[in-house]
Amino acid sequence: MKISMKLISYMKKKETLDGFLSEYETIHKENPAYANTFAGMLEIARGLNELEEPYLIIGGLAVASYLHQMDSKAFENWRGTDDIDLVVPNKKIAEKVLRYADYEFRQAQNGLPGVGGRLYDYAKEDNGETTVVGFREKVIDKTKKDVTRKLLNHRAQIPVHGIRVSVPQLKELAEMKKWANREKDRADRKTLKRMVSKI
Repeated sequence: MKISMKLISYMKKKETLDGFLSEYETIHKENPAYANTFAGMLEIARGLNELEEPYLIIGGLAVASYLHQMDSKAFENWRGTDDIDLVVPNKKIAEKVLRYADYEFRQAQNGLPGVGGRLYDYAKEDNGETTVVGFREKVIDKTKKDVTRKLLNHRAQIPVHGIRVSVPQLKELAEMKKWANREKDRADRKTLKRMVSKI
């Protein structure tokens, strides 16, 4: 995938570009979809940060961002994922950032149990490789309560290669993984529990 010039320029200023490219290229050799998802997360986070728009990266990439705090090579050692889970209450802003980053709308569907709300799927095709974003405006807990504002108010800001990535707090992220309760979510919960005493 072609890395955006804005992302490259930003990382050059932060003097983090070499580290990012090294990690990206290592991941890409084994798993192109995951490498592009990793780069896509940083591209979207940079765009939303620039607009000062509140957002959350949830799901597996949020777990990997926490791991990155303890190990700068965490993304290349992690299990990987092929989609970006994004929450932005302002749908127009989210769509603006996604379109600017060359993502196109694919479909809308109901969200997974525990992270309900309408899910909008976007994708970017580049050189035969696809990057997918699952975007939602809100997070609904297992009692069907909207907890978006609570999660945003308590969000953590984790620097990943010089870019602030907004994620839920560890305990809240673990709870969201419990709601989804797929095999990979159960594995992520175990990882998050081990991290509580280390971060």
